[in-house]
This record gives sequence, structure tokens and C-alpha cells, in this order.
Amino acid sequence: MPRTGNQKTTIIIHHTASPYSSNPDQFNATNNYHKERFQDIPSRLGYYVGYTYEISKNGTIHQARNEDEQTVAVKEQSMNFKGISICLDGEFDKLELPTDEQCKSLLQLIREVQARWNIPDSQVFPHRHFAIGPNGKPYKMCFGARLPDNIISYLESRTAPPTVWDKEAVLARARANRVKRALMFVKKIFSKK
Repeated sequence: MPRTGNQKTTIIIHHTASPYSSNPDQFNATNNYHKERFQDIPSRLGYYVGYTYEISKNGTIHQARNEDEQTVAVKEQSMNFKGISICLDGEFDKLELPTDEQCKSLLQLIREVQARWNIPDSQVFPHRHFAIGPNGKPYKMCFGARLPDNIISYLESRTAPPTVWDKEAVLARARANRVKRALMFVKKIFSKK
């Protein structure tokens, strides 16, 4: 049943921007780092992590704040009050992509949060959607430059069950493509004359 009161309207996805190799489970490191930066805003759960949730490389979900609490993750557009922030461990700008376990956990968590707060897919964004500089462009690429803005589609494609391989259909497409290439080659030869 959707919640009322301190209504959350948006889900915002982040990354730690720290590679897995530096620390495969980064929750404690994030807590210590945020404690130094945001010492005046601990959560009611006793953590200083600015996100509502953080998902480790192996897909473990850590809850750092109650969903109805203010986050310390997106200063723009009052999103710390309106949004539920979920952070994935990892550096998705240049080095790596989320693990399959992270994608499964993130999609499941998004769906659960959406059901509790009645948040549609159209209100699930990467942090960069709000981090817009004076030039009208994002000043950071969080949740990673290598990841698309359409988070739900990306996660569904990463977590979809494998399709059954239809050998005959694959061979038929290959034959059709060979015929198309042969016709294009013939047209190219005759167009030169």
C-alpha cells in the first residue's frame, strides 16, 4: 500500500565512483567518508551514509536511512527531501559496469520502493539528471558515464531470463542477410556502369 505524509516522488540512482578493486563492499567506507562530510545529518538508523540504500558488488542491499528521511545525496531541486537515493558500489564512468547481482537487487529494490510510494518508472533517474551546471549540461555523470539514462530498460535487459535459442530462426535470418548483401553488391556493381 502506498505511503502518505512525507511523500517521496522520485528514485535517484548513484554510484560510489570507487572501483570494486579498492573495496568490494564499500558501505563502511561510504559511511566513514560521509561522516566526515555530513556529521550533522546522521540517519535515524545510526548511519551517516547520505543515500537511503547502498548495493554492494555481490548484490547485498544496505539500508542507511529510513525511506521517509531526508537524504544527503542530491542538493539540487530539493531532491534530498523528495527523493529516495540508491547507490551502487563501483566506478561506472570508465572502469566497470554493475554486476548482474547488483542489477537484480537494484531492479527488485526499485520495484518495491515504487510500490510503497506509488512512484512511476518515469520518475526513476540517474543523479546526473539533476546535477545540471550553468551551461545546461550535467557537471557529473553519476551514476556513471557508461550507463544509460533509462535505468529501468537497462536493468530489465540485464536481468531478463535467457531466451530459448531457435536454431532455424537464426539460420533463416542469416540466409536473408546474405541475400540482402548479395543484392546490394549487385546493385553497386551495376550502378558504376
